[in-house]
Amino acid sequence: MGIIQWVRGVWNMLTGRKDIEQALSLKIVRNTELEAAQALWRSMLAGEATWNVSVDPPASPSIHIASSICREVSNNSTFELEATLDGIAELQTNFDKAVEQMPEVVNLLAGYGSLVLKPFVRGSRVLVNIATPDRFFPLKYNETGALVSVAFADTFNTAEDFYTLVETHTWDEPTSTYTITYKAFHSKQNTDLGKPIAPQSVPEWSHLQDISFVNISQPLFVEVCLQDKQAIFAKAVKLIRLADEQYGRAVWEFEGGELAVDASIDSFKRDANGNPILPKGKERQFRVHNVAGEFFKMQTFSPELRDTSLFNGLNEHKRHIEFTCGLAYGTISDPQNVDRTATEIRAAKQRFLITIRNVQRIVEEAYRNLAESINILGFLYELYPFTSYELAFVWGDSVLEDPDEEYRRRLELVDKGILTAAEFRAWYMEEDLETAQAALQPQEVRDANSNE
Repeated sequence: MGIIQWVRGVWNMLTGRKDIEQALSLKIVRNTELEAAQALWRSMLAGEATWNVSVDPPASPSIHIASSICREVSNNSTFELEATLDGIAELQTNFDKAVEQMPEVVNLLAGYGSLVLKPFVRGSRVLVNIATPDRFFPLKYNETGALVSVAFADTFNTAEDFYTLVETHTWDEPTSTYTITYKAFHSKQNTDLGKPIAPQSVPEWSHLQDISFVNISQPLFVEVCLQDKQAIFAKAVKLIRLADEQYGRAVWEFEGGELAVDASIDSFKRDANGNPILPKGKERQFRVHNVAGEFFKMQTFSPELRDTSLFNGLNEHKRHIEFTCGLAYGTISDPQNVDRTATEIRAAKQRFLITIRNVQRIVEEAYRNLAESINILGFLYELYPFTSYELAFVWGDSVLEDPDEEYRRRLELVDKGILTAAEFRAWYMEEDLETAQAALQPQEVRDANSNE
């Protein structure tokens, strides 16, 4: 995607908000500075930021640092998660399915700074849609800052037609009324909403009907936001650009320093058109000069590459990014090239733990609200009775753990007689103690036990 297409896409997103405002006769809560930042973050996640697609100056290739950061935050946040809902089976099944989406939720949250989880009924199940900021439009916040009215945009197109569905959810707190409305639009181009049509006229939306519910204690959608709705890498945008540009220099160094042979055109046989015939498959190794052989001596072009200093510079950029984003050293930089004391390494891991803990706290609160929304929706659509339940979240703390160091520490405890070999094996092999003890018995003892 070129820079013109990217700018046009951002412009369409911003003007799309205006079209929706006019179509719904509602006012969208706007933050143009945040909207522009979200557009930039989205382009960085796709590896198509302005500096990656520019023509003048030449583009720097993306090394996808933004998406790598989001992946690491998601993996470390959810890897050890155990989320359990103790309640009726139907509610538990729906919640478990939503928990399976949590790695994607955290990944998108880290990349966009905010999103909305929208549960909906499909058949006998309550599923959850994840809406990123380009797919939802906040309409109203209450005095506590909670989002209570929002519009979602869904689109699809055929070869010649573009369809947009705007789904509005409003929770009226004083009357505890929850209203869902649908409006559809058809256009021949993707630059505007087009004319309003009945949602039921589109087969994919034929089942949709406006509806209101009473005695609803909370919004059925859940807005999830990091601090100030900022992407996890928001403060490192300029540093990420510097890293991409540094990588571009390294690529240029390799391309410009490729081994080559400079030779006169007289050094080669020629085809019927007078063009030199180069060794097949090795054309790139030769640079032919249209100079007579008697005036040009064949020579090898083999400059000394500066790759070590260039990649050391790139690694240093990555370390600055890690510090700025609250990551541990070695998260995206070279973990074998971290010249730090044990205290500094521990401090870096503690910093990353704080980042992860903050994300986990935000996501856990959102999922507690989501569980209640799923509970309410199941009751409203008569899938199961409204019920009480208990939620438990266990996140783990492996961010601080060094597997190699933990291995050495436990092995030392075995040498000192504090841990048994069976206890060590049970930990390392993730076995129960009885299985570990049986595995460590001599073969003849195991054979005798198996024959009993």
